[in-house]
Amino acid sequence: MSASGGGQQSALRVRSALFVDFENIHMGLQRLDAAAANRFAVNPQCWLSWLETLAYPALGATDFRRDLLIRYCYLNPVSSARYRAYFTRAGFHVVDCPPLTAAGKNSADIHIVIDVLDILGHPTRFDEVILLSADADYTPVMLRLRAHDRRTVIITSGPSARAFRAACDHVVGEDAFIDDALTLEPRVTHQAGNGAHLAGAPALGQAGGAATADLSLDGTDTARASEPVACGELSPDGVASRSGRLTELPARSLSDDPATNDALPLRRAAAGAPTSPEPPDSTAPAAMAAPGNAVAPATGPGPAVAPPFPAPPSTQDNRLRHAIAEQVRELVTVSERPITLASAAQLVRAQLGPEITEGWAGTGSFKKLLALVDLPGIAISAAPEYLYDPARHTLPAGSQPGGAGQGDPAAPHAELIARISQVTDIPRLSSHEFGALFEELAAEVTAHGFNRTGTSRAVRDRCLERGEHIGRGAVNFVLNGLLYAGRPPQPGDDAQALASSFADNAVLLCQNARMELSGDEVSHLHAWITGNPALVVEVAVAAAPGLVSRAGA
Repeated sequence: MSASGGGQQSALRVRSALFVDFENIHMGLQRLDAAAANRFAVNPQCWLSWLETLAYPALGATDFRRDLLIRYCYLNPVSSARYRAYFTRAGFHVVDCPPLTAAGKNSADIHIVIDVLDILGHPTRFDEVILLSADADYTPVMLRLRAHDRRTVIITSGPSARAFRAACDHVVGEDAFIDDALTLEPRVTHQAGNGAHLAGAPALGQAGGAATADLSLDGTDTARASEPVACGELSPDGVASRSGRLTELPARSLSDDPATNDALPLRRAAAGAPTSPEPPDSTAPAAMAAPGNAVAPATGPGPAVAPPFPAPPSTQDNRLRHAIAEQVRELVTVSERPITLASAAQLVRAQLGPEITEGWAGTGSFKKLLALVDLPGIAISAAPEYLYDPARHTLPAGSQPGGAGQGDPAAPHAELIARISQVTDIPRLSSHEFGALFEELAAEVTAHGFNRTGTSRAVRDRCLERGEHIGRGAVNFVLNGLLYAGRPPQPGDDAQALASSFADNAVLLCQNARMELSGDEVSHLHAWITGNPALVVEVAVAAAPGLVSRAGA
């Protein structure tokens, strides 16, 4: 990328095309948060302002200007006509997609695919395609866009298939979309602790797709609340801090820049190659993206995309690994008890930021990174996996010691839990932590009723007060699972009943992900989540009515 006159680096111009599958997003939001669904439908300018400033690792820049040159919204004129005018006033071209079948199925997906493919031959070379939908049917078109060297971003409001997420450069999940773009509550911004940001590694913000932890290293909130953010406005502590926009400088384009033209593909940034002669303190770390052409999705954990011949870690990777190791060492040092591996990863991410920990310095996972760094005096137990200091900490009952920096792969239930978590994204909490979560959820809903956003924060805080470091992302996953199962928490609910409902939904997630479980494995899955003794149960062949898959199509 070249600099413009006077030696000043200009802002990067990103030419974007936006496609909105209205019914898919709106119906998904209604299941999770009716107020957020209404804000999405009646005030698109609210989330458009957030979208224009959305940064992500594969973009390869912190100073940019996103121009939404195409804005298409596809909606059903029979059921959603009342929302048409709001999108028209926001500069959208609204495409009517009336129902074509008795069941109400419309042709929005076909219209979107045709229009997306049309832009590949458009006189304007679009750098980026942004799609608002959780429909896995769009996976082939995302792969086609990747083959044509276009960046892709999806924003979902519900279950999305792992294959769909893996086909895109960046994923904004329902939690991040609701919290960052559709909330009217005070924004929470974390103050950086010691080593929170590396020298030479900018913080691109918290707008990724994965839910991030809201905890400090010592387990206390270090957040400060700013003024409430009105839709359509930019908050210095919220959206604007993520933009890095330099509108007073001439804009550079991803397409026009000689460093990102056809001779040097756009995804050099995702592969870790330098994209500009900027000084080290203004370039995004190469380790923020998984190696290769595919950027690891941000909506949840998943397998790393590794190159055929792994290269030795770069200097930047080594710096990141050292910084993460220091955070882990401090975390274990100040903790009075063992910490689950999942909680430790969330706490580290909260301190360093999701962009710094994206891809875990080229290793693909937090656990793999721990195996590569020097952490004397710190061990990882067998499943459920805990980080602990053998000299100071006593492992919980049922957990057995493991070697330094590694768990016990021979533990059969640990292997089962690892497989289930990898396929379905279910948080790898211990049975004790699941128990605490459901107990506090039942107590919170009985005391104050259920509101997804407020309840998730309150349950996170309640768990923290009793000494359980359970990130808000894990709480949101459980709440979403209950909502998808048609079993929203209600006052008077019993913790065991909630746990059982979530466990039933977890079984369905495995079934919909084509993960075959034996009766014994299903019983151990229930025991893991509910904390009850494992009892062999029959595996239902068909999905239980009313349950909706978290893993998507």
